Amino acid sequence: MTSNASRLGELSRAIPVAKVAVVSAISVGVVALSVSLRRWLWRVRRSAAKRGAPTASVVGGDPLRMGFSEKKLPPEIDHIIVGSGLSGLYLGCLLARVGRRVLVLEQHYVAGGCTHTFKDKGFEFDTGVHYVGGATPFTAFMDFAAGRQGAFKMQRQGEEDGSQVYNEVHFGPGNMHRFRPGNQTFVKDLVAKYPQEECAIKHFMKSAAFAGPSMMILMVKQFLPQWAWHPLLRLPTPLRWIADRYIRRTLSVAMDDSGLQNAFLRATLAAEFGDHGLVPDKAPFMIHAGILTHYTEEGGFSAVGGSDAYASTLVPPILEAGGAVLVRAPVRRIVVQGGRAIGVELEGKNGLIVRARCSVISSAGVEVTYRKLLDQELVEKIGGPPQSLLATERRGIAHHIYGFVGFEGSARELKLPTYNIWSFPPAPGASGTSSDSGSDLAASWKQLYGAGPDELPAFLASDEAAREAQLPAFISFPSAKDASYDTRCPGKSCAVVLTDSNASYFGEPGPTSKRGEQYETIKKRYRYAILNALDRHFPGLASKASYVDVGTPHSNLHYLGRAGSYGLDQDASRFLDPSIRVAVPKVRGLFLTGQDVMICGVFPQVLAAWLTFAKVMGVTSPDLWLSLADFVLAVGRRCSFDKTYAPANP
Repeated sequence: MTSNASRLGELSRAIPVAKVAVVSAISVGVVALSVSLRRWLWRVRRSAAKRGAPTASVVGGDPLRMGFSEKKLPPEIDHIIVGSGLSGLYLGCLLARVGRRVLVLEQHYVAGGCTHTFKDKGFEFDTGVHYVGGATPFTAFMDFAAGRQGAFKMQRQGEEDGSQVYNEVHFGPGNMHRFRPGNQTFVKDLVAKYPQEECAIKHFMKSAAFAGPSMMILMVKQFLPQWAWHPLLRLPTPLRWIADRYIRRTLSVAMDDSGLQNAFLRATLAAEFGDHGLVPDKAPFMIHAGILTHYTEEGGFSAVGGSDAYASTLVPPILEAGGAVLVRAPVRRIVVQGGRAIGVELEGKNGLIVRARCSVISSAGVEVTYRKLLDQELVEKIGGPPQSLLATERRGIAHHIYGFVGFEGSARELKLPTYNIWSFPPAPGASGTSSDSGSDLAASWKQLYGAGPDELPAFLASDEAAREAQLPAFISFPSAKDASYDTRCPGKSCAVVLTDSNASYFGEPGPTSKRGEQYETIKKRYRYAILNALDRHFPGLASKASYVDVGTPHSNLHYLGRAGSYGLDQDASRFLDPSIRVAVPKVRGLFLTGQDVMICGVFPQVLAAWLTFAKVMGVTSPDLWLSLADFVLAVGRRCSFDKTYAPANP
């Protein structure tokens, strides 16, 4: 009797366990079936969209240079993306992946935005991407968008000589440091030069490692009500702690807090500030630390095939899903009816309006969107432009000068390096014998600007002053960084030299061929200064140049619709501005993407695309969560097991 009762008790306990197991198995099966059905639905959508799209004989040609015509427009467009920069194209791939038909419109003659290259007289130059870090996750990002492994490949800087050096920073004569990858290697190289500051160096780098992830606050902001943002920053919340420690705290203060003393050590750690445009006492610690640490782990890289490889990887998936990427298609305005964005009107197409069923997405930047693409009456009705745009229009940073220099002879023949040069000569009047000569980055940078908003800097006052000028500059050799450059431009090499300026120095912008005497005079003087920078580090190289051209802030205005290369100023007030919204307030179906909703740089544009994708699809969309799960798994596997881009031990 007791034995029977015991068996009955065991059986009664086993029944709930069995029920749980059955229910769990059914749940897993239902989830697996739902996922399979959802993926099947994506394939059906893409196939149907592809069948209805214009044929290859109609579209034809280079996929990055498909000129606009009405017959190339896909039928029943789901989403229109204005601008073909990295974020816009990546977002187009995400939408295409879930079966949406996407139309990307680009005003320029080639897709790619700031990742495009241009050719002139046999030379090829990149215009916006000079080096990238985090090659392992970034190639995983690109392969995911492309839908295949190995779609996008990168080449390490410093690989040809085994040094793995990606940056060489100079602060006046005899003061130089070389950046090598690997977090421990980077720290070891600094400690070897500044042994008395070992503890401070390690403390700073540890703080920097946590600063990069803090940029997720910019994504959190987009999912909070605008009215709640400032109260959350005032109350003792985690958001306030992150904002105070990583955004409001400047790079200079962060170095002070770490105990860094040596002026050249501080200058070395701050040297890459040109990547965001703010000197150390103005730069948020978050943005500079994020840039610094995303290079230190693996080093600096360039795309195999040149900068066009970005668009070449991202355009085909959009086309394969029945979409189109059309160039020479300037958008005159975003058409809003009944409080909803319904399409765009194109310039010079007899008032042609192209409609979108779901949304219009501007990848052209906040300034272009609010000042050009939206009717100003509508902008006022929705609360006016973001405060950060007004601040950028008052000040403005990163009005870059681009020196494009071409040489006869290969990079190997000319012994051009694959690493970048960050050059900060001492400011005029600084003592060349001072132990700190050249370490004051702000003073070196200040010589680029006049004493007042309408005054020219001293070196632009005359041709003679420009010929003697020694300006801070960034120097890169794209032809040396990409082994395939010789196949595209045999027997030629190129350099890109960047320095800062202000659009006001060039007078009023006008048509590209009619910008006036003042424009040509200032452009000529920058040409002298750019060649001086080359000769400063590579004596005699400037004399071998067979091609020199200068891009100006007015060039940016023509191609990007803004003078600043980085869009909105990269300061704390911009990052904490709640009026920058991915979903444009009070206009249904209108969204923003690109560096203005995150930060500048290549890497963050993928995050900006995902942020906009989440807003477009809606946070309850199963397509969003399944896509995000696929993305996390793909990137996680790559980062865990693929060591292709891991730096070699020194």
